[in-house]
Amino acid sequence: MNLIHDQQLFNSFTQNVLPPLQDGEVYFLSLSARNKYLAKEERERFKLDRTEMFSRTLCRGNWDYAMSKMTASLSYKTTKSGLPFPKKALVVYVNINPSSMASASLEFAKNVMNVSSEMLKSYRNGKTPNLKQLDKADRLLMNYIQKSKSVRYFLDIDVDAPVELAEEMSTALYIYGLDHYKIRTKGGMHFLIRRDILRLRKCPLHEIVNEYNATAKELYGGEVIFNSNAMIPVPGTYQANFPVGLID
Repeated sequence: MNLIHDQQLFNSFTQNVLPPLQDGEVYFLSLSARNKYLAKEERERFKLDRTEMFSRTLCRGNWDYAMSKMTASLSYKTTKSGLPFPKKALVVYVNINPSSMASASLEFAKNVMNVSSEMLKSYRNGKTPNLKQLDKADRLLMNYIQKSKSVRYFLDIDVDAPVELAEEMSTALYIYGLDHYKIRTKGGMHFLIRRDILRLRKCPLHEIVNEYNATAKELYGGEVIFNSNAMIPVPGTYQANFPVGLID
């Protein structure tokens, strides 16, 4: 299964938009299967349940290698019902800000020490220690890597509304001189705003977001929010069979 629809666009985003990694930094990528893109009968058939981020990997600069690892996971990972993951539910996400391996390792080490301490207490008290806490240590480490931000280059605004409203909001940002990248997604757009540019502009960003969020809710049942986890669909890949685009 091919997760990329436009290799040139994928390369342009990963090489020209995302900042180069510094020492001790990685980019966090995930391949997710989203129930919301399936019809009711398909949900019952595939039983995706909690399979978001079922394949996670780190990129240290070789994006093709990172993508090949996630693609390969589709050959051996299945849904809860034992079926291959349906392409129409798949989304490739990237954290737009690099993760700090030093910070993640420190938090992970603290957790392991706490668990080890509890296990030792159990031994001393003649009880059976809870080893399950270490069974998923690899998953725990990946969780810390995802959350341990290094330099926060970008602020992400998620516009879950028709393109027309997203473009109107984009114009409002340009009026204040706030340049941004626009990621075209299945449900609308993501605006990536460089924080260094934001600091130089007198833009009432929160007021603009609140205004368009109210409009999106009232007219379309959508929303416009600051995306706190900074995970976005990757331009050049598919989001539930939709070709994710990039407008700069």
